Amino acid sequence: MKKIFLFAAAFAAVLTSCSDDDSSSNGSSNAPLTVKINGAQKNFTNVEVDLTGQRVTVVAMSSNHSEILSFETDLGYTGDDQVFYVEYMKDNKTYYETETGTNSNVEVNTEHLLKGTFSSTLETFDDNGENAQTLTLTNGKFNLPY
Repeated sequence: MKKIFLFAAAFAAVLTSCSDDDSSSNGSSNAPLTVKINGAQKNFTNVEVDLTGQRVTVVAMSSNHSEILSFETDLGYTGDDQVFYVEYMKDNKTYYETETGTNSNVEVNTEHLLKGTFSSTLETFDDNGENAQTLTLTNGKFNLPY
């Protein structure tokens, strides 16, 4: 329940943000969060970072609000496998991190900067809990001053 509340709060904060976004641009980007989703490059410039206690929540949204990518980490921890609770929302579907988790490497994790890389496999199911659909996230990079 706390995770849902944090995600909703971060989502609301992003909705009020005024940054530009080019979430489907090909080529190089100065976007603070980039990732390939099923091979398609996504460059998110509309990113909100929320620090609550020791939990850092990141929510990235496309300019038309049709795509949302979020994840969490714990403040101060660096190294492998420090990114978790990865979620992606598009077309009224939410894709969740699979049991295999997320491969990540957090290089910097301070009260003012979060920097690292990630890849993951996400899945969603129909209303009956069947017919899984998967997404593959690769080449994820984030450099988030806050």
